Amino acid sequence: MRIGKIVALFLILLFICICGINKYKLRLQIQGKVTDSTNGSPIQGAKVKLCNVTFQSTNVFCDDETDSQGRYSLQYDFDDENDCDEKHLVLSASKDPYNTQYYSYDTLVEKYVCCEEGIQTFDFQLKKF
Repeated sequence: MRIGKIVALFLILLFICICGINKYKLRLQIQGKVTDSTNGSPIQGAKVKLCNVTFQSTNVFCDDETDSQGRYSLQYDFDDENDCDEKHLVLSASKDPYNTQYYSYDTLVEKYVCCEEGIQTFDFQLKKF
């Protein structure tokens, strides 16, 4: 009888641990490539950031630096879809001597960051200033 209670307690603790590991409700995954707009060559070392921008502040959720092929990958876990929808998400890529390029929900671009599961691809073509 005592062993049965120990096993039951163990199973309850195991269930709590497993449920606690995956606390997020929405995982935003973004990947892509950063290239030179003139010749199409990959830009190594470009900084790509996913931010929440308001009038008062900019909060960086996650960032990455491009590899030798110009590739980057970002991942951020939101508490839920509403938490993501309430944000003003801006994705940017920058490196000197290039102009920064943005993807934002408020700008007139053909593609913007969506609050949905799955991998979203955003490629940047940076122009030198």
